[in-house]
This record gives sequence, C-alpha cells and structure tokens, in this order.
Amino acid sequence: MPEPMALKSNPSATKGTTSNSIVQQNIDRIFVSNVDQLRYREGTRDAPGETMLLNDKAKEFSEFSYQLLNQTLKAARDIEPDRLGGRRLPEDISPLVVTAVIDSQGRLTEIEIESHSGDRQVDQIIIDSCKQGLWSRNPPVEAVGTDGMYRLRVSGYIRAYSIDRKGRYKYQTELGLGIL
Repeated sequence: MPEPMALKSNPSATKGTTSNSIVQQNIDRIFVSNVDQLRYREGTRDAPGETMLLNDKAKEFSEFSYQLLNQTLKAARDIEPDRLGGRRLPEDISPLVVTAVIDSQGRLTEIEIESHSGDRQVDQIIIDSCKQGLWSRNPPVEAVGTDGMYRLRVSGYIRAYSIDRKGRYKYQTELGLGIL
C-alpha cells in the first residue's frame, strides 16, 4: 500500500491565495493520485462458521469434539467455493444429519445419512468435509462405545450469507456434533 501523501503548500500559489484554497488543491491532488484506493473494495473476509456440541457426552469430551468440528468446518469452507460456485441456495434448506463411525485408531470408517438437506451439492459438501475432518490421532478412550468404535452424530447446514456486486454468494456453515 503506497504511503499517504503529506499535505504541502502549493509553490505555484500566489501570495493572495487563501490557505483554504491551497488545502483544497492538495486534497484534490491526493484524491486524484489515490483514486484506486478510494473506491469500494469487497472484503476477502470469510462468512461466519459456527460449531456447536449437540449432547452432554460431546460436552464432556469437548476438546475432542471441537477438534473434530473445527477440522470438518475448515474442510467445508475450503470445498464450498468450488462446489457451489457462488450460486444462490434454496431458502428451505434443512440440516444434513449423518452418523459417522470412527475406529479406535481415530480413522473414519463409515458415514450414514440420517436426513438430507434438500440440496444435493450441500449434502455432498458436508459428507466430503466429514471425510476430511473426522479423524483424531488420540481419541479419548472414555468416549468409546461398547463395540470399541466412536459413533458421532453430525448436523451440517450451509446457507447463503452475503452476495457481492457480481452476484456471487458467500456462505455461512453451521456444524453440530454429538457423541452417541
């Protein structure tokens, strides 16, 4: 970003020129020289993403639960722009709910869809982000199920958050996780 110009008196100004007119000339020169910086710029900030714990067991093992949620949220936000292409999503979208199974080594072994969102692309984004984000190097042994596996309920929701001047949407992603 270029350094801002200092306001200096105009050497070509005559003695009879008032200080206000000199200041105005300097301001005009600053605006003309920095015209690109003064225009509207769209921010590059991501739309918000939210995570929540869906049950008491997830709250009891919150460090493990939030690790999985944050990994999955990051994956979803990385996937969204390419897959959705800035298109408008239906207003009546529902959360996609899946049950995921992680083995005792922390690897995802299974994903089962419990309910669809109503948009095939949104469903696929949530499923693919679960495939990338649901893993752990050191899952808590106390949270394991009776069969030696970790069963997780993941609820995912993507909605249009904002639209830019070119008609492209940004999305808000909400993910919830419960340990069954």
